[in-house]
Amino acid sequence: MNALVRWGSSAAFVAALLIGAPAATAVPIPEGPDAASLPVYSGAPATAEPVGASEPPRHPFMAPNERSNLHDDAYQTDAYRTLGPLGRDVLKQDTFQPNLGECASITFDRRGRLVAVCVALAGPTLAMFDPATLDVLATYALPPRDPASLGSVFTSFGGGGYFYLDNQDRAVIPTTSHHILVVGETSAPGFALEHDYDVSGVVGSGDSILSALPDWSGRLWFASTKGFVGTVDPATGAVRSIATGEPIGNSFAVDETGGVYIASDAAMYRFDAAGDGTPTVTWRATYANIGIIKPGQTERGTGTTPTLMGKD
Repeated sequence: MNALVRWGSSAAFVAALLIGAPAATAVPIPEGPDAASLPVYSGAPATAEPVGASEPPRHPFMAPNERSNLHDDAYQTDAYRTLGPLGRDVLKQDTFQPNLGECASITFDRRGRLVAVCVALAGPTLAMFDPATLDVLATYALPPRDPASLGSVFTSFGGGGYFYLDNQDRAVIPTTSHHILVVGETSAPGFALEHDYDVSGVVGSGDSILSALPDWSGRLWFASTKGFVGTVDPATGAVRSIATGEPIGNSFAVDETGGVYIASDAAMYRFDAAGDGTPTVTWRATYANIGIIKPGQTERGTGTTPTLMGKD
């Protein structure tokens, strides 16, 4: 399937592979040859069964929980407190944007607009969508894909697969050029580059920035596929780093105590920043690993972003 899809009045969105050309106006997803034989509606309305759970703290330098990044919040819980569709008065909105690529990483700005990094074979694009019509409101071209750094363009998350929206509705995006861009919104609507942090002195040729997130003080952290963990001082652009020597394949979690939690192919880490911003290992716990990339995985290790649970 090739689209962004919205169901009902509650905003539940799905993104999948797109290959082709973006249009300003939303174009419905092409239906298959058997579409006419399918029922318009199947099943019956569901009864809501609310559950209770503690809410992760709001990160002071990120957009609100449920809106800031692919995994939902700074704890990376993948848990949403908003209502889901119950099958009453169902309305499907979808758009087919073949040029943009896979729009899997979606955030929401304070006006409710979708802000996504869409990744195609040629390269990633930052895009803004209208929440009611799914029309494309703005795009911003990001550096092209580099197979030498990314390995397989179909399985690597590097260079835009992960990004986050900050507390000023700015997209903070790792790029394939080993820079981290901060792209703000304009009133047009549109996008404009505000900051460009060069981390190529740490993440070099053959390596890729996987993800970047702020800690609770606003310091920017990043992780690379070859196992480098680094920080950027947003005021000066100064970069500090540490080499784990272990491949990393996914994003990471941060908490209000200053902890940064990263899973390599060999171990789970907590990092904290030293006085000059250099990442330091607070603790490291190894886990069992058979050392092969199993079907559906992107690396030999855990294959998942850590999730923080509670305060401990």
